[in-house]
Amino acid sequence: MDADRFPLLTPEEMVEEVVVGGQTRRLRRGLTTGAAATAAAVAAFRTLLGEAPDAVEVVLPIGRRARIRVAETFRGRDGATAFVIKDGGDDPDATHGARIGVTVGWTREGIRLAGGEGVGRVTRPGLAIPPGEPAINPVPRRMLHRALQTARDAYGVSRGLAVTVFVPDGARIAAATANPRLGILGGISILGTTGLVRPYSLASWRASVIQAIYVAAASGEAEVALVTGTRTLAVARRLWPHLAPVAVIEMGGFLGSALGAIARRPTIRRVRLLGMPGKLAKVAQGALALSAYDNAGDPAWLAAAVRRAGGSPAAEAVAWRDGSVGAVLAALAAEPAARQRFFAQLAEAARAAVAARLDAVGVSVTVVDAEGTVVGEAGPA
Repeated sequence: MDADRFPLLTPEEMVEEVVVGGQTRRLRRGLTTGAAATAAAVAAFRTLLGEAPDAVEVVLPIGRRARIRVAETFRGRDGATAFVIKDGGDDPDATHGARIGVTVGWTREGIRLAGGEGVGRVTRPGLAIPPGEPAINPVPRRMLHRALQTARDAYGVSRGLAVTVFVPDGARIAAATANPRLGILGGISILGTTGLVRPYSLASWRASVIQAIYVAAASGEAEVALVTGTRTLAVARRLWPHLAPVAVIEMGGFLGSALGAIARRPTIRRVRLLGMPGKLAKVAQGALALSAYDNAGDPAWLAAAVRRAGGSPAAEAVAWRDGSVGAVLAALAAEPAARQRFFAQLAEAARAAVAARLDAVGVSVTVVDAEGTVVGEAGPA
């Protein structure tokens, strides 16, 4: 029995301490779209048998049971349908609050899974699901199959099941996710490797960066551009119109994940990194995590950079005292030659740091200011 083998998650286990904005907060964990779809599928199956469950228990991939509320059930001509409201906990996830629906009907044998309205369809190679298939990832597929097989066995059902997962508002929600850039069109993905969503873990963003690299490589792109945010994304598309949209990747702060994915795809032979001075200073110092709360930087490194650029003692003193690139650039505003050399040396130091982590890959770095103007470059054009 699942109840004996897989303990039920307690309310306390659904809370964890997370550092957000420099402060420790107790935040609630959520459930993945895969867990929500699995619960809806079990509820729809039981509705097909004449029940109307208001909650069901499912086994998550981490080996624990979760009790999940069912929002609605009904029977129709093609089977039974159930809805679960996707609860992302305190994570700022685009799918939080989405209605995840599953319709279950009879078929001859086995368990046949399909994607309906609002579930994206894969159109490019390089993802875990091949082109043409609904974007229901491997772990949720196994979750759904296991849960329904367990339910069939428990109720003594031998007939096959036709299962369709759908998300009525999925197409709109998907516009706020990475799906369009990954070539997943028409809706959201049904995801989740553990069944749980950790608040502010950013795991889904990191995974989307890795997937974007794989999609670019599978699409035959030998050159990719890595950018740190929305503004730099627009600049990269303006500077390098020859790059296909799939080859321009918004990595956020996940430089290490992006470089690791590139290293695993040897067909990528050229990398362009574009960012603003503060982020690239972290790269130049060897950082692989570039968020505002990671790797604040070394004032000694910054002061040495000012000195090498020929900056004044006053500008160097600012580097020691403040430790921020922004403050240094303000101090160098009256020293245009030193400021220009600072940008050039910053670009080269960042380029060397990235190139050291990639074998036989050409690397260039472009530094831009807040207006998107190029202020420093290093590496091949």
